[in-house]
Amino acid sequence: VEAASDAVDVLVREFWPGGRSRLELAVKLERLLAVWLLNCFEHSKDPPGFSTYFLPSFMSHSCRPNSMWHHEGDSFVLRARDDIAQGAEV
Repeated sequence: VEAASDAVDVLVREFWPGGRSRLELAVKLERLLAVWLLNCFEHSKDPPGFSTYFLPSFMSHSCRPNSMWHHEGDSFVLRARDDIAQGAEV
């Protein structure tokens, strides 16, 4: 993550008005948000709910993954987010 979204920039302006560089804080918050999103699992649709599981978060993984999984019915589907070189860890 090299830049912050508009929403994260608003949060930084509201909650951290002084001190460190707002841009630096916004980028850090954007990275933390990405880590949370990539390590949580949807557990309910109505209302929307997400869980972060402590032990699986310690397994070998990347917080900037080259693939992502999702549900299709009763199946888990793994999709590449980018080209993956032969022999590279997925």
